[in-house]
Amino acid sequence: MADSKITSTIVQCDLDGCGWSQDISPSDVENWHNKACPKCGYSPIINDDDLSVFHVALGLAHLSSALDPCGDMPTETVTFNTKKLRESNHG
Repeated sequence: MADSKITSTIVQCDLDGCGWSQDISPSDVENWHNKACPKCGYSPIINDDDLSVFHVALGLAHLSSALDPCGDMPTETVTFNTKKLRESNHG
């Protein structure tokens, strides 16, 4: 069976002008939940909604692997920018 693959996870500060970001392992995402930015102190880096989106993406990756046990299907890169998701919910 093919493994589900989330190959890149980047956490970033959403405060305009800060610019802090870091590549992390998918297994470290929950460690950033409700944590402040190490550069400017803006909080949270990952809020409850961000974490929910990540868990949905992880579930989709697992589902994709289950539907393609041999790993023959083409892959696709998907980027979730939760800052833009949050802005659309409040704008």
